[in-house]
Amino acid sequence: MIQLEKPWKAPKEVALAIIDLALAHIKKVEANPEVETEGDNFDYWNSYQLEDGTYIDYNIYCGDDIGEFTDDGDYIYYDPSQWSWDVACYAVDPPTKDNPHHQIDTDRTNYLFHYNKEGDGKIVYED
Repeated sequence: MIQLEKPWKAPKEVALAIIDLALAHIKKVEANPEVETEGDNFDYWNSYQLEDGTYIDYNIYCGDDIGEFTDDGDYIYYDPSQWSWDVACYAVDPPTKDNPHHQIDTDRTNYLFHYNKEGDGKIVYED
């Protein structure tokens, strides 16, 4: 019998904390698309530090067309209630002798939820 490797998942309490952070970010950006955050408002990456000093990185991504430039060169945003978002988190490998930096491991991904995919404001969580 073939043994299948179980997919990586963030600890439940960490996933819930990241979900809270993601929803707060999304609501903040929907209210003001130009709000100053620590990164790109529509492809936002950050790290969540665990008690043991390791990290889990997370990404909040809006892949929709969010606006357009006018003939005058100004940028106008489309209706934020039509934007859809995806949120995932990733394992982060600690520094090693060969690599002194933390390294995101995109092979160990935990997709957390998507928001507003149908323009209905619904949050659909992954198991």
